[in-house]
Amino acid sequence: MQLHIAELENKFKTLEETGNDNNSSNHEVTRVEYFTDEEELAEETEWIRVKNKGKKRKINMSPTPLQQQRGATEPPQQNDKKILAPPPIIVDGIKVYDKFYDKITEPVPASKFSSKLMKGGSIKFNVADGEVYRMLKKY
Repeated sequence: MQLHIAELENKFKTLEETGNDNNSSNHEVTRVEYFTDEEELAEETEWIRVKNKGKKRKINMSPTPLQQQRGATEPPQQNDKKILAPPPIIVDGIKVYDKFYDKITEPVPASKFSSKLMKGGSIKFNVADGEVYRMLKKY
């Protein structure tokens, strides 16, 4: 191992000596600096912005993976309106939340709505279905 290291050191020394000889000759290194002229770049790329300005995105009509599994070949309906959730119901002046909650869950299952205890003893009910909204309003 030491013999191998000694050989490598000798090779390195000879390379250094030959490298110094080459460096002593007149080798001129030129360095080129590049820069970007922002105004020129803006002028060159203006056509791209103008070209894309009037384009609208195409609607993706390809079936979703779930539709592919079911074998659906019909494109999704474009005229389907989003069904909005009913507004929250806020009840004020509740002294004992537990009793009120138990009475509410008798006619309406607790899985159909969510409730949140607010400041000042108010309770906020959020429902996703219009039927449940009407049942809570009646109560």
